[in-house]
Amino acid sequence: MLNEIEKERFNNKVCAKEVRISADIFVSSLMTESAAEVDIVVPDTESQVLLDLYVRICKFALIHGEDLQELFQTSKYVYMSCVIHDITAFKTEFENEEFLKPLFNHGKGEAAMFLISFPEKNVQS
Repeated sequence: MLNEIEKERFNNKVCAKEVRISADIFVSSLMTESAAEVDIVVPDTESQVLLDLYVRICKFALIHGEDLQELFQTSKYVYMSCVIHDITAFKTEFENEEFLKPLFNHGKGEAAMFLISFPEKNVQS
C-alpha cells in the first residue's frame, strides 16, 4: 500500500485525467514485460463513463498500489507509476469494464502484476 507521503504526492501531482494501465507477465523468473496496455483519457467534454472509470482506477491505485515512482516518460509526460500485485482484486474490480478488456484478453499468459501509471508533469524541452 502507498504510504502517506506517496498518497499526498499522488493527490497533489496528478495533472491530467489520464491513466495508462499495463498487464505485465513474467518473461523469466526475475523479469516482467508488458503484455498489454490500455490508455484511459477523459476528454474535456467529460465523458461520464470514462470519468467514473478514471475515478475508480485512482481510488484502487491509492488503496492497492505499491512503490509509487517515476518509471518512464513520453514526449509529453513523466509518469508516476504504482504496482498492483493483488491480481485477484484488480480483476474483480475491473474485469468487466469494456475499456480494460485488452488487459485480461491478451493471450500471452496470466498477469504477474498490473502497473497503473498517471501523468505527473509535463516534460520540459
